Amino acid sequence: MGSNLSTYISSGLTSSNGYTYSLTQQGSTGTWDLTITACSVCTGSGGGSSSGSSSGDSSSTPTPSNILSGSSVGLSSIGVTANPIIAGGTLVLTKGDSSSVSIVITSAGGTIQSPTSGAATLSGVFSGAGGLTFTGTGSTTLSGVNTYSGGTTVSGGTLVVAGASPTGTGDVLVSAPATVMGTGTIAGNVFVAGVFKPGNSPGYLSVAQNVTLKSGGIYQQDIAGMTQANSASPVGATGYYSFLNVGGQLVINSGATLYPKLQNLFQTTESGYSSAAYVPSLGNTFRIATAAGGIAGKFTSINQPAGLASGTQFLPFYNYGGSNSLDLAVIPTSYGSTLASTSTNTQSVAAVLDKLSSAQMAGTATSSQTNLIYGIAVQTVASLASYAQALAGEIYANTLAVIPQTSQRVQSAALAHLSDTATPAGLANANAGKPMSATSVTPQNPLGLPGSQFSTNPAVNPARDVIAPANNSVWGEIAYQYGNRSSDSNASGFNSNMYQAVFGADLYRENNIKAGAGFSLSTTNVSMSTGSSTVGQGSLFVYGKLPLMQDYMLDGMASVGLSSTDASRSDPTSNNSLKAKGVMGNDVLVSVGLSRPFDADDLTITPYIRATWQVLNQSSIDEGSASAAALRVNSYTGNGGRGVVGLIVGSKNKDPMVDPYTYKFNVGVGADTNTLINPSLSANLASYGTMIQAANVGNTFVQAGLYGTMKFADNAYAYAGITGEARSGQTLGAVNIGLRMAF
Repeated sequence: MGSNLSTYISSGLTSSNGYTYSLTQQGSTGTWDLTITACSVCTGSGGGSSSGSSSGDSSSTPTPSNILSGSSVGLSSIGVTANPIIAGGTLVLTKGDSSSVSIVITSAGGTIQSPTSGAATLSGVFSGAGGLTFTGTGSTTLSGVNTYSGGTTVSGGTLVVAGASPTGTGDVLVSAPATVMGTGTIAGNVFVAGVFKPGNSPGYLSVAQNVTLKSGGIYQQDIAGMTQANSASPVGATGYYSFLNVGGQLVINSGATLYPKLQNLFQTTESGYSSAAYVPSLGNTFRIATAAGGIAGKFTSINQPAGLASGTQFLPFYNYGGSNSLDLAVIPTSYGSTLASTSTNTQSVAAVLDKLSSAQMAGTATSSQTNLIYGIAVQTVASLASYAQALAGEIYANTLAVIPQTSQRVQSAALAHLSDTATPAGLANANAGKPMSATSVTPQNPLGLPGSQFSTNPAVNPARDVIAPANNSVWGEIAYQYGNRSSDSNASGFNSNMYQAVFGADLYRENNIKAGAGFSLSTTNVSMSTGSSTVGQGSLFVYGKLPLMQDYMLDGMASVGLSSTDASRSDPTSNNSLKAKGVMGNDVLVSVGLSRPFDADDLTITPYIRATWQVLNQSSIDEGSASAAALRVNSYTGNGGRGVVGLIVGSKNKDPMVDPYTYKFNVGVGADTNTLINPSLSANLASYGTMIQAANVGNTFVQAGLYGTMKFADNAYAYAGITGEARSGQTLGAVNIGLRMAF
């Protein structure tokens, strides 16, 4: 052995691979000591050394050593009982290394080289004024209650932290492409240009000060369930998602990326390893970070991970509702596609939601827009469509659809009054100059007309208008009309209830010409699943009739009305209601009709044709700015025409001012132009344009009505009627009662 050692020494090989070798003979014996030193220069304290006897019969005590600049020492070389000092040198780790040795870091700092592959663990206490730099490509875990104050730089590989203060008291800098991950608490600031990930698999990590994600920095978020991880969550278990708790501010610089991850989250040694990857659903939300000082900045890009359900994506929210938090929500990749089978109004809202989600993803959304898109982001598959429809403001289009009906109801009242005394001019001329002595004078025949020429039907006997006990009259009626419009592919249906009072007076009546004027007051209530409204309307109108071409009667009516609407609808983003009060409008109606009566046995049959034109205006609507769902609806102007052809069948030889009773039955068919019956409004939702439509109804309709009078005084009679109108998608039914007094 001595000969071999002499040869070894004489070869000059005293150092190799960062280690120094020395041989010492014990006296004159044949026993030699081999000492291997892990640094090129050793002092009396600090650096680790180990010695042993080649014969195995004696050993030397380990001598502490400094790991100085330029030296690289393996973990096995620093021993287990010494207190090594890192003073600018490198501690080299290999796969599977594990140590609980406490190490002092001088102000010169030190480097820990992670294993080339695999992992190593250091659970001892690192203390001192220096800092640590981690290099390599593998993984190193720090889990001691460390107190070193010089900070931590991770320039390569992965640093896994665990425990109360694994990185000491200083700041942590994560350079690209390095990673810092783990649980426990980091006492200093964290600056990330590489990858920062709370948890090993999903877990909880606290940073006492600020976290700054620099350009190129990546924040990785593990999601394996719907339960937010906390300090007591089991390690490596499924069902959780990672959570970062920041004591200061979370700063996100331009160029930083958010990287949610759903698959391959667990190590083989963890209980969650064999579990199926969690697949988030629409409406799932994850509060992934909270910072006491708030969130500053926004991610430039969001990596949409493998494992998301088709047609879904993650959308981030920053400081939502003043929460100082970073949230992730699962939303459709396209609301337009997801809601493609819904109503036209809902699809219009969906187009707005797609624009809002794009703005939120880009970080350009306003706070109001963020509030609105967050409200829709938490909706599930079951609630998404109804929530979006509630944003549409359908009550405004539905209310607009009923306003023309009020003037049409006034028109019905005026025309019913005119038809009580319709007299063809030709018959008046035919009886002109008949002698009163031709027959006896009776209360029923005060002019003494011949029996063959006398009739109590004013359509046959023109003298009735001449011999009536009074020339003028006043009249009034009250009416109630119920309407129902069915939902369709455009919008929800609604019901309406109209209450109306109409008052008129015949101002001119001579030579079978009649003219009058009046006013009406109406209130209409509209109700639907997402809102209600009340429309107050008042109008002034004129009416008249005159003979035409001997056998025909021409009638006409015109009205001008004002309306005021109060509307309220459910606010899907809150428990409050959205209101619009005093929305002003006006409408004009003009109609003209032509009729020709015929006698048939005991009935008078009167076919007629009538044309009506209406124009409607309404001011803009502003629901204010208190709610993210508030609408701004543009003003509206529309006009439309109506044509009706019908037949009136009534009692013969009866005058309501003379005879005890009269009756008539009306049936007609007609058509409306589309604009007024199916109104469409343009509006703005969260500063983006949208459209609001009423549920569409058919243009053609049928009408039917029954009307009767009853004389109860010399110069007065009462009347009542019931009418109905039906078309595809809508029915109207009305009852009216009235009174006419002659003077």
